[in-house]
Amino acid sequence: MVVEFDHTNENLDAIVNALQPEPCDRILAVCGSGDQAFALAGYGSQVVAVDPDSDQLLYAQYRLDALLKGSVSAFLNIGSPISNNPDDVTNETPEEQIKRLLAPNRILPNISNIKLKKNDFISELMESQILFNKLYASNLLGFYMHESFKKPSLEQKRAWFRNILKRLPESGIIYFTGPNGLGIDDNDLEGGLMREICDDGTYALKLDYELTGIARKYEKEWIPGVYVKQPK
Repeated sequence: MVVEFDHTNENLDAIVNALQPEPCDRILAVCGSGDQAFALAGYGSQVVAVDPDSDQLLYAQYRLDALLKGSVSAFLNIGSPISNNPDDVTNETPEEQIKRLLAPNRILPNISNIKLKKNDFISELMESQILFNKLYASNLLGFYMHESFKKPSLEQKRAWFRNILKRLPESGIIYFTGPNGLGIDDNDLEGGLMREICDDGTYALKLDYELTGIARKYEKEWIPGVYVKQPK
């Protein structure tokens, strides 16, 4: 089993404070290491974590199995944190943040709420019988929407976002990030390609300045954007 992601490279506080998970929520999440999905499930939400990479799913399942067997160290398996610098808001290192948000007393009572599935994000969104009201898309949208990436085509991008609009209920929330240096900033997100793709004539994904501000207060390595489906 070879995995690219053995721990999150995003700020978990940014994700949970912006998405504000609750027990009534049904969240579709990118899996990766599993950290983000586990943290969201720690609030009692139903979380389906998807990944097209079988090894990443096996790794996430290995961690959950380890927790069930009482091996907290194997579950946390933090690896090499991206930084040892304390967070500006919580004054915690990434390792301390993971230990807090993935504490066994948070995850174990909610472990049955976590489902791991091999699939790509959009296919799961469209095929699932679950109507997800919150989406954690990591950097998928950033890569799909930025013009410097030639694949998929613009029409494929349009279809991608139309599908999000079709399946996300009104007031549904989507959180995504863009890597530094790709120019995914407020201008790109609100006034450019994003508005063009996300406008179906009735509803649009609109930048939520408050939630985005909360996410960016914590997240310094990536540039998050939080959108809400609203009537035009």
